[in-house]
Amino acid sequence: MWRGRDWIETATYDLTNQSDPGIMIATQYSILDHVGKATLDGKVGYGLFEHSCAGRHTPSGFANGGSMAP
Repeated sequence: MWRGRDWIETATYDLTNQSDPGIMIATQYSILDHVGKATLDGKVGYGLFEHSCAGRHTPSGFANGGSMAP
């Protein structure tokens, strides 16, 4: 969602605070953010790629969303 040319947002998390439900969810499902840079016709743009690991993946041995790595 476009939020304007000068829009910036940051977040800082203490990943050692296991009593924080937000931290527990993020670390349980490996929610990760990566900043990306793209250049096209001399113009530079930046974006955020957010992904997580959740759900079944039989080839890896994950039978359901609650499965953990062996």
